[in-house]
Amino acid sequence: MRRTNRVLTGGIAAGARVRRRVLEALLYILFAVGFLGSAQPVPGPSQARKTDLAPASAVTPVLDGRWWRAISGGERLGYVNGYEDCYVYDAKGAHTATGWTANRYVGAVEEHYRQHPDQRTTPVSSVLKEINRTGRARPVPAGGEEWKENHGYYDGLWWRGASAPEQLGFVEGYLSCYSTEMPGAPATFSKAANEYVRLMNSYMQEHVHSDEEKVADMLGRFRDHHAQQ
Repeated sequence: MRRTNRVLTGGIAAGARVRRRVLEALLYILFAVGFLGSAQPVPGPSQARKTDLAPASAVTPVLDGRWWRAISGGERLGYVNGYEDCYVYDAKGAHTATGWTANRYVGAVEEHYRQHPDQRTTPVSSVLKEINRTGRARPVPAGGEEWKENHGYYDGLWWRGASAPEQLGFVEGYLSCYSTEMPGAPATFSKAANEYVRLMNSYMQEHVHSDEEKVADMLGRFRDHHAQQ
């Protein structure tokens, strides 16, 4: 009887070991299948996610009709002033819309995009260039101040009186004209517009006579170093 019990006990123990090994094997298989099913293949060079690369527009905005619609009125005025300062005095561009105020230019740009909704991706600089060539001259109002000197009244005193959006817009407009109308110019500007605004404000704080200096000349101080050589 004792011998029989020992045989039965040994058989039960052996069976338990077999069942445990089978269970462990099943668990291993299930784990392996689950891991392989959730694993993702490593992308090759051609499969790299596009989101890993920031688009150029995320760094430098495209200054077109869509951008124009999104910015404030102050930035629009500043853009027109900056573009016209460069276009008239530096680029010596064709100009028939004489006697126009910045507000008149802003209205003309807005009217252009309203009449040509399919051109909302056209740069504002291109629209202003067209307006400059086709706009009808307006006489200077009686008693109006005429500026014969280079860059007109766009000096440090004007800059100090401009709002922050106007200052930013001025730099954006000036650089837009500079890059499109003066491609062969020796100076280059590679920084973002808001960085030039910061540099110019710092410069003016440190130079008490900067009110008489022209904004374009001050901006030229911060052109890329290699272009000055």
